[in-house]
Amino acid sequence: MRSMFTRGMTSFIAASAVAAAALLMAGPAQASFPGGNGEILFEREQTLYTIQPGGPVNSERKLVKLGRTNSGLEYSPDGKTIALTADLVAGKSFQIVKIVKNKKKRKKGKPKPPPYKAIQVTDPRKCLGTSSPSWSPDGKTLAFVCNDQGFPLSYEVYTVGADGRGLRQITDLNEVEFVKWNPADPNEIAFVHDQYLYTVPASGGTPTLLNGNPPGITGKRWFSFDYSPNGAQIVVESGEGNLHLMDSTTGVFGPSLISGGFDAQVEPAFSPDGTQIAYVNAGSSVHDIYTVPVTGAAAGTPLTQTSVAERHPTWRPLP
Repeated sequence: MRSMFTRGMTSFIAASAVAAAALLMAGPAQASFPGGNGEILFEREQTLYTIQPGGPVNSERKLVKLGRTNSGLEYSPDGKTIALTADLVAGKSFQIVKIVKNKKKRKKGKPKPPPYKAIQVTDPRKCLGTSSPSWSPDGKTLAFVCNDQGFPLSYEVYTVGADGRGLRQITDLNEVEFVKWNPADPNEIAFVHDQYLYTVPASGGTPTLLNGNPPGITGKRWFSFDYSPNGAQIVVESGEGNLHLMDSTTGVFGPSLISGGFDAQVEPAFSPDGTQIAYVNAGSSVHDIYTVPVTGAAAGTPLTQTSVAERHPTWRPLP
C-alpha cells in the first residue's frame, strides 16, 4: 500500500495538512465519542468550516479549501487522525484517506514541511470506490463501504487497518450503505441494507435485522444514522425525511424529533454529550446546518442560512 498520494495530488496533500493542523491542534475530536460539546465541523463547496453549536447564525470560521470532492469526515477516538473519503480521480474514484502528523524534519535551506500529511488507506485495485468510513473504538481499524466489483455492482461492509493492511470483507449482501461502528461496542457494526437497519459482528457473521418495516413510516425506510456516544441509541433518518431516535438493542423508535415544518432532515450526528443532534436541513433549494435537542422540538435551530449546500456535520468533543 502506498503511503502517499500519487503524482498530481500534492496540492490536495498540502491543503489537507493545513486543515488537519487547524483541527487537531484545537483538541480531540470524534462525533461518536463522549465529551463536552465543541465546534461543529461541516463541508461547503469543498471547503471545511467550523461553527459554535450556540451560533450565532452564519458565524462559521473557514478552515481550508480542500479542492477535492470529499465526504464522510470522521475523527479517530484520540483525535489525532482524520479519516475521510476523497475523489482521487484518474480512475481511482473515492478512496479513504487519513491525515496524520508529518514526522519529516526540515532540511537546511528548504521550506519547513507541513505539520501533517495525507495518506491513502484503501487500494482502488480492491475497492473501486469507498464511502462512509467509521473508526473502531480503539482507533486501530476503519469500517466502510467498499464497491468491490464493477458489474454487477456490489457494495459491502469491509474493515481495514488504519495502516491500510488487513482488508477484510464483513458482509455479502450486494447493497450496503451508511456504515457506523458502535462507539461503545468494538464487536458491533451497524449498516443500512435495502433501506433496513442491520448490525453485524465486527469479525463477520450473519447480520441481524434491527428494524425492518417500521410502523408508521411509509414509502422508503432508513437512510443515514449515527450512534449516541454510549451506544444505547441511534438517530436515524427515515425515507420521509424525518429524524427518529431508536433503541440500538430492540429497534424500537420514537416519533419524529421535529414536529413541525416541511423540510427534510438528513445526515444526523450526535453531540459528544448525547443531548443534541446536528443535521442538514434540506429545503427545496438549500441545505443548511441545524441542531435539535434529543428531547425533540417543533423546529430545529439554524446555524447556517446560505444559498449553497452545507453537508456532513460532525462534532468536536471537549475534554
